[in-house]
Amino acid sequence: MDALTKENGIYVFGRFQLDTLRRTLTSAGTPIKLVPRLFDLLVYLVENPGRVIEKDELLSAVWAGRVVEESNLGQAIFALRKALNTEGAAESLISTAPGRGYRFTAPVERLADAASAAPPIPAILTGGALGGTKPAPQPAPRHIQRGLLAVALMVAVLLVWRLLPTAPAPPPFAPPAHSVAVLPFTNLSGDPAQDYFSDGLSEELIDALSTIDAIRVAARVSAFSFRHGQATIQTIARKLNVGAVLEGSVRRDGNRLRIAVRLINAGTGFPMWSQTYDRDRFQDDLLAVQSDIAREVSAALEVKLLAADETRLTAGGTHNPRALDAFLRGTAAGLVMDDAHAKLAVSAYTEAITLDPGYAAAYAGRAGSLNFMFDAATDTDAARLAQYQADARHDIDKAILLAPDLAYAHRVKAYIHKSALDVRGQLAEIELAYALAPGDASILSFYGLTEAAWRHSDAGLLALEKAARLDPLRPGAYRNLANGQFYMRRYDDALESFRRADALDSTTSATKRTMVANVYLAKGDAASAARLCTGIDSWFANECLAIADRALGRQAEADAQLARLQARMGDQAAYNYADIYAQWGDKDHALQWLQTAYRLHDPGLAELRIDPFLDPIRQTPGYHALERELNFPP
Repeated sequence: MDALTKENGIYVFGRFQLDTLRRTLTSAGTPIKLVPRLFDLLVYLVENPGRVIEKDELLSAVWAGRVVEESNLGQAIFALRKALNTEGAAESLISTAPGRGYRFTAPVERLADAASAAPPIPAILTGGALGGTKPAPQPAPRHIQRGLLAVALMVAVLLVWRLLPTAPAPPPFAPPAHSVAVLPFTNLSGDPAQDYFSDGLSEELIDALSTIDAIRVAARVSAFSFRHGQATIQTIARKLNVGAVLEGSVRRDGNRLRIAVRLINAGTGFPMWSQTYDRDRFQDDLLAVQSDIAREVSAALEVKLLAADETRLTAGGTHNPRALDAFLRGTAAGLVMDDAHAKLAVSAYTEAITLDPGYAAAYAGRAGSLNFMFDAATDTDAARLAQYQADARHDIDKAILLAPDLAYAHRVKAYIHKSALDVRGQLAEIELAYALAPGDASILSFYGLTEAAWRHSDAGLLALEKAARLDPLRPGAYRNLANGQFYMRRYDDALESFRRADALDSTTSATKRTMVANVYLAKGDAASAARLCTGIDSWFANECLAIADRALGRQAEADAQLARLQARMGDQAAYNYADIYAQWGDKDHALQWLQTAYRLHDPGLAELRIDPFLDPIRQTPGYHALERELNFPP
């Protein structure tokens, strides 16, 4: 406390007396008990009367060296007011300056230094006397004996307190330079059905800023997790590890549109830049608004845009506001991963393309939805599936022709190549996407998984780790990292990443349990895998238990699980049968099922080279022949 009360004074305000040396507060002589943190807070307020003390200043002074949320300060002020309520005037003593801090409003009088005001120590306790002669020892009066005992006890307590180990103070908040989070813009239209538009504008800004090499942008999922919360800017910034936060609102009133944005410094809480844009909803160029916001944010973050950055800011966009509206509706529908919403997305993207035939991002969006419909199809209509693929290829080639620098288009094309088992094409396109938008978390994840899987490179894991840092509140970011570690046979690291994901999302599901079980199987811990998969009614669990039971010497149970899988999936699980037989040591049956998978174009073949369960057959001539047929990269 000495750091706060350098002069150790006694202060009087109203009927209160505050002694900073003895750390006591009294009201008309009646002691008021305060815990140490509240006492320190009161001292700081009293020693700065009449001045609005900013919240950050109070947090730094009273909670020095500790990372705490602004809500802690509010709770402390509430408790302090409650403790001072004996006078019925707590609100008048401590007033709130909305959005800024607090002010101690009562007149404060300083009486004296607490040290000089302390009563003198009786001479009998010093061993001295007036005449210079030493008197014979005398027993101390009982009240002095009691005082000595109390002092001794206090000293002992202080000594013990000093010797007790203390938890290390958390490191000070030091976010990366030029880092920002874009929160979902608030929809002020009064119609929840318009959320797609305000959300979409926020996402467009995230994508635009992510193309700028020098700026670190928090990913959408983590930033949007604060949509309905009451977290302060400081709390958001700490959780996302960013130095600035961009917040905004969108109001649509008839044909009028107002977009208000504000960039806030997370350290000071003060705005770094703000602007309001008034536009005609269906006439004015909103692409110009988006790019202007991105430029202003870059300038506020002291980032100088390069020529390539300027080009990528508007790549693939549209100057037609009606086309943008349709595109944002398509994007919102595409976030719901099912066939019905994919068809809605295709319809909205088609509307956008009709309104602006040069809208590259709309072609890329439609290609992505068509490819999803191909991947997720449950029917066996070969002609329909072939049409989905052909249309997706046509759209993505058109998008890239219109906007070669559109990272989103190259990411979609990489997915299309992956669905077609064209690993070489997948690698080439995701590398292009990564070069164009190295700060996009979704591109980083796909790039990292591809690199880890096919090149077994540390660059892949570094990209996955960066994606998790940009998206720290998204469990899927850590599961992607776990999968990359699994591909590179770093099984213990993969389990740790799965644990980090579970810390963010503790709900259980069959998919999560079997993903972790696969790691245990690859580690050779069949017992742990079996415990995870038991009780799950899914084909994933059938495969897991077929392998685990065989490893545990339970062949009859393993055969039964394989039979259940075959009854459930038929030849659609050809690749999975190859996994099982490879783990059983039956190489001939494993290779036969791989050939069946190749004939049926089983998407599982994309993992042929990286699948640990196929390691037992990896050196056979049949495996090498299939690898050549698939034209995998060296």
